[in-house]
Amino acid sequence: MTKNDIMHSAKNLIKTDIKKEDLMQIFALMSASLAAFTFGALFAWTSPSIPQLLSPDYNITSEQISYLTIVGPLSMCLWSPVFCKLMDIFGRKYTLLSTSVLHVTAWLLIAFAKDVYHIYMISRFISGMADACCMAVVPTYVAEVTKPRIRDLFGSWIMIWLFFGQFIVNLVGNFCDIRTTALIMLCAPILFTITFSFMPETPYYCCMKGEYTRAKINLQFLYRKNDVEKELVQLISDVTRQLSERGTFKDLIVIPSNRRALIIANLTRSLQQLSGFTAMLTYAQYIFQESTDSISSGAASIIFNALLAICCIFGNIVADKVGKPIALSISGAGSGLSMLAVTLYAYFDIYTETDVTIANYVPIIGLVLYVVFFSVGLAMIPTALVGELFSSSIKSKAAMITNMIFAAYIAGMNKLFQYLMDGYGLCVPFLLFTICSFIAAIASYIFVPNTKGKSLEEIQQILKGNKS
Repeated sequence: MTKNDIMHSAKNLIKTDIKKEDLMQIFALMSASLAAFTFGALFAWTSPSIPQLLSPDYNITSEQISYLTIVGPLSMCLWSPVFCKLMDIFGRKYTLLSTSVLHVTAWLLIAFAKDVYHIYMISRFISGMADACCMAVVPTYVAEVTKPRIRDLFGSWIMIWLFFGQFIVNLVGNFCDIRTTALIMLCAPILFTITFSFMPETPYYCCMKGEYTRAKINLQFLYRKNDVEKELVQLISDVTRQLSERGTFKDLIVIPSNRRALIIANLTRSLQQLSGFTAMLTYAQYIFQESTDSISSGAASIIFNALLAICCIFGNIVADKVGKPIALSISGAGSGLSMLAVTLYAYFDIYTETDVTIANYVPIIGLVLYVVFFSVGLAMIPTALVGELFSSSIKSKAAMITNMIFAAYIAGMNKLFQYLMDGYGLCVPFLLFTICSFIAAIASYIFVPNTKGKSLEEIQQILKGNKS
């Protein structure tokens, strides 16, 4: 292959088909996804803060720290049913706007804590409430305000913003104390409130409530044109058919298409967590501190999160070109191989007398490659699938169950990682992550449908087995 062939292939990979009338959909998607920025920042706040909390200035033990990391996910699990119900009552827009109040409160509690341990626990509980809302509503909002080609290319920006929030909090937290970091991060939920206040409710939700005039106005706003009759008629038809289906919890299991969607959504999210992603983000600085002395843990954590945010942008483009099943398989296989290298390094370092000084950079290289491959699919696609796979009649109930299971995995993996790391060293949890990554590569290719270029109704027909 010549140099010109390589350049041509690269140009085709990043080529997009964005039109002027698509820009408002992209802006609405980006604005909603800003809520995920603060979600990511609050979630990863523990990474730069744990070294400070373990210093003599704070009377907090490693065991207490481990519970600090699971309060948020447990709160998310508890509040998921509430926000999944609220988004059907008050709409996607106004339910999502409530996260800004919760996010601001959480940062203020962190900034002005007096009783350090208890106030931090309260702030994590409140941020968990916001997480429940964010993970239920943002994927739904994004899926319902965008055309298929825009959703394919930009739908995963939910996770890109989340990762960017993790990068920023690690960057700021590495140079600032806990209070200053919290006050700086307050800017994000304020910016989200300002921008998202001008965004419309989803036309899908308006049709669900029989507000067809409002749906038409919102379609005109999103598509930047006056003639939206064709789109409106199709949307009303799709939503009416989906709402004609029963929408009970029993139907989520009994109806084959709903059951298949539920299995796929939870399979991909569970494999995402079992591949070690959440635990590594939560304990990023501590992992680098324990695994290598070739670079400072703070600098390594900043690089790790920056690389993740950048790679996810390009990984999103790759996933759009090759389709979700293949992207997930590539992601799982690559992540597994990368983690295997880190596992072997940790094994020889901990359990043998082998001098591993010459391989001191293996953990850094392995974790960098892990981020690169993980960003191609496992980092983003599972969240996007939650907004795509379920019909209007069952979406809120499916989101509730999926988010509760997701939160339980986050809490469980954080605690499991801390237990395995303290008891057996880093190689044992890394081995678990390796095995699960390989399983993800195989399972994704077999079970995940290709939703590229498909409307939400077309995806429903695929799940029902109607290939045409």
